[in-house]
Amino acid sequence: MALIDTHCHLTSDVLSRDLFGVCRRARAAGVARMITVATDAADSRRAVAAADHYQGVSATVGVHPHEAAKVKAGDWRLLRELRHNPSVVAWGEIGLDYHYDFADHKTQQEVFSVQLAHAQRSGLPVIIHCREAVADVVAMLEDHGFRDRRVVFHCFSGASDEADAIIDRGWWLSFTGMVTFKNSKDLQDIARRYPLEQLMLETDAPYLSPEPHRKVKPNEPRLLVHTAAFLADLLGVDLADMEARTTANAEVFFGL
Repeated sequence: MALIDTHCHLTSDVLSRDLFGVCRRARAAGVARMITVATDAADSRRAVAAADHYQGVSATVGVHPHEAAKVKAGDWRLLRELRHNPSVVAWGEIGLDYHYDFADHKTQQEVFSVQLAHAQRSGLPVIIHCREAVADVVAMLEDHGFRDRRVVFHCFSGASDEADAIIDRGWWLSFTGMVTFKNSKDLQDIARRYPLEQLMLETDAPYLSPEPHRKVKPNEPRLLVHTAAFLADLLGVDLADMEARTTANAEVFFGL
């Protein structure tokens, strides 16, 4: 087994205090590679440092929409510098979140727009955070020329028609442990018809522990194996095939 956790937060307080152990347990479980995803400029620096220090870890740079109101001018300079590090494989997670009020919609859109411009110039793939904002995210991605480019909507939990709008534009979805939850029937239906050649897996650790370990806190990359097993059963494919396919997909998408 050689799975890739395409989205986790190894720099979070709860995981970073035992990062050596987290990485060791992941490898022992068969998760050979992890992408630690940043949430602001300072976290991007930490993500790159972790990737430089730990085998099998890659990093992203970017500002989460929750942090949009806190961006300073110097943050853009730091992000531009960090994205040249060879461990950086994507710009993210970026996007819009209209569920919470950590930043007003206009500020989120402005910060998202700046980052899409940077990502386009860098050629890096984009990891999208989108909550209750699919129409605006899709419109902004199209305005910035991202149709049929490497864009993944991480931890997708939207409606079927929203999934179709994303897929029709050549963009990808990735699935977390949420798909294993008993009340996630709609998400499971989306996964059943989602193209296997674009399927990617993530934990979003330290959040969203999958069944049958939903009560385990914090979530860790090692638990990705349960999401892989659930989806293999849901889609009626061999677990080894699920592992090989999702790993190959992640390698192509992120240029690993």
